[in-house]
Amino acid sequence: SQKWWGGDTRVRSMLDHTEREAFLVARTLGLNARFKSCVTLRTQPYTAAAVTYHQLELTGSLPLELHVDTTAPRDIYMLIGIGGHSGLEIIFGSNHGTMTEVRMIRSSSGWAKKGELMQLPFRPAGWTESLDTPGEEPAVVWTSFSLTIKKDTTMTIEFKQNEGVSFQAYLPEQVFWMLREPPLSISVASHSTEGKWGVCLGPPT
Repeated sequence: SQKWWGGDTRVRSMLDHTEREAFLVARTLGLNARFKSCVTLRTQPYTAAAVTYHQLELTGSLPLELHVDTTAPRDIYMLIGIGGHSGLEIIFGSNHGTMTEVRMIRSSSGWAKKGELMQLPFRPAGWTESLDTPGEEPAVVWTSFSLTIKKDTTMTIEFKQNEGVSFQAYLPEQVFWMLREPPLSISVASHSTEGKWGVCLGPPT
């Protein structure tokens, strides 16, 4: 029957389809799960001033392509670099949800150094002014974006909800050197809100 129905090719296709469906379910429920090239998880808000990152069970190298979905409506943090403490930090929905920031961060026990690289006028899809209204329960909206970093230092961020709006820039050497040596650690956080996440190396299959 395996030969009749398409052999190994069809079997692999069925397995890939099953994993894709399992990934979508785990992402929707906010489960902590690991797949072939994706992870799902749920992050909680923190009242402390410091951001607590969750290092993912994903490691990458250049060229790097990440696809991210999250329900966090603001303060969506992502750190790519060395050991979950230094590298390129991107904050989607900073400044009360209205901006996206890109910066360099270097830290160790007891100290941290940050350098602002750029600010972009893009906000997460789930952000609304009612987030700061007491008693208002915001709707669950998924924000989807992709991040690509190439060996020529080009970084591209694409915001999928905004009709494919994208931004491209060259990363300075002071941050790019931290991305050269694999494996690159990938960490996420939602500082002021809860968030469900789906993060994939490459497009979800």
